[in-house]
Amino acid sequence: SSWLNDFYEFDLGSQTWCRVKPVNDPPAARFGNVSAIYKDGFLIFGGYDGQQWLNDMHRFDFRTQKWEKICADGAIPTARSCPAWYSVDSYVYVFGGYDGVQRMNDLFRCDLVSYEWSRLPCLGEPPTQRYFHA
Repeated sequence: SSWLNDFYEFDLGSQTWCRVKPVNDPPAARFGNVSAIYKDGFLIFGGYDGQQWLNDMHRFDFRTQKWEKICADGAIPTARSCPAWYSVDSYVYVFGGYDGVQRMNDLFRCDLVSYEWSRLPCLGEPPTQRYFHA
């Protein structure tokens, strides 16, 4: 596949890119994952690896330069690529995505302290199913 799992950082002071070389193996190369920065880490969720849709979460620790797979609990979203992902305080929210068969319009929240997922109820009529939308 032509999916990538390399990792770069941009130094705002020097205006230069630098490839990050983690001390362990990175997550599988993928397309359509989402990402966020939380405290001293960089999180990724989901995506498509060329063979299957994913619902795994990984965290890169900027201090140790190591990747770790997050063992989350609760109502973990089904495998998907290209959802919307928004972080606020110690939570990330995932909406929609695509699983190879259908677009979705479900909404989940993950507590980044406990890594506990929950599916959020929608009051009123939710948006139609979508992906690649944010």
